[in-house]
Amino acid sequence: MILQALLVPLDERQRLVELGDFGILDTEPDDDYDRLVQLATVLCGTPMGTLTFVDASRQWYKSRVGVTSLEAPRDQAFCAYTILDSDLLLEIPDVAQAPWFDPGLYGAGTPAVRFYAGAPLKTREGSSIGTLCVMDKVPRVLSEGQRDALNKLAKAVATQLNLRRQLRIATQTDRLTGLPNWFHFEAQFDASRPVKGIVSFVRLKTVSQINSAHGFRIADALIKQTADRLRTFTDGGAFIGRIKRGLFILFFPDADPDEFARSTASQLTAMLQAPYHVNNPDTGLSDQPGVRSVSEGWQLAGRSCQLG
Repeated sequence: MILQALLVPLDERQRLVELGDFGILDTEPDDDYDRLVQLATVLCGTPMGTLTFVDASRQWYKSRVGVTSLEAPRDQAFCAYTILDSDLLLEIPDVAQAPWFDPGLYGAGTPAVRFYAGAPLKTREGSSIGTLCVMDKVPRVLSEGQRDALNKLAKAVATQLNLRRQLRIATQTDRLTGLPNWFHFEAQFDASRPVKGIVSFVRLKTVSQINSAHGFRIADALIKQTADRLRTFTDGGAFIGRIKRGLFILFFPDADPDEFARSTASQLTAMLQAPYHVNNPDTGLSDQPGVRSVSEGWQLAGRSCQLG
């Protein structure tokens, strides 16, 4: 008997963060994923199937076969139970075992569901972010071969998701700092559709001299430390990107110019001017002229802008 009370995975917070990292929710249909769902229904002999992602309040269907609905409330569907154990397939031979379940949940024009089987989509970190599931309009039981096929297809989907995430990170992220590169920053800016805000540029004027005097590893370490300091401003909603070697860009949406000058700019300047430490005691570089005083080489420029 599947209880109506919805349980939450022990790693729910991490699971939702990982789901967000994949950037899959509310994206357009994809032929590759559609084919995998179609293959699952063929192998399992079912008229319905979905590739489902479970977020905090709903389950959303990336791909669908025989299902008209785009999503369903999380607490009214079986996929929320499937993700409780990322290693086990959940099979319900007759959904009458769950009297709370609405057989018409999958949308008008979809046959009333009487059978469900779902394999969890397990990430490399071990969380389950969704399911590959099949449904039928009559009670039934999958064969061992069908269960094995559904599990293997779910693993294939998870592998595809991981590969696409790695590609997206590689093309959108600055490799040294992990910050968005210029193209990703621009995309974030466009997607947010801000009305007004403050654009700030942060530049290390002496990065070339530091690189020449102490080597690229020291210069890289200082740039990475700067990126870490700038990240603290994302909690307030700022967008941050790295344009090139020693140049960063920040956008503070809806910031008031006067308040920014009084508060944020001062905080930003103080944070950047604090001493930088290179953790390489064997070389003694932290005592060499130019490394401790690198904060003197930062330049901050800001400009308010009204958009629209």
